[in-house]
Amino acid sequence: MDVLAAVVRDRGDMRAVWAGKAFVPLGDGDLDVPGFVEQVLAAGYDGWLVVEQDTIPSPDDPADRPQEEQVRIREVLRQWFP
Repeated sequence: MDVLAAVVRDRGDMRAVWAGKAFVPLGDGDLDVPGFVEQVLAAGYDGWLVVEQDTIPSPDDPADRPQEEQVRIREVLRQWFP
C-alpha cells in the first residue's frame, strides 16, 4: 500500500506501480488473502477466480521466476481449493 500511496502522491502512472514492485507474490503483500477467500466462499460463490501476478522482470531475476510464482500461487490457494 505504501508503494501505491507514493505513486498517487507523485501522480505516477501504471509503470511506476510496476517499477515500485507494488505487485508482490500472493500472500506477501497487504491483501488479506485468507479473509478475501473466506468471504468469497461464505457468499456461496462457486464460479471462476482469476489470480494474476503482474511483474516487470529485471535483468537480475532468475529465468524461472514466473514459473516459481505460479507454483507459489497454487500452493497458497490450495488450502481452500485442493
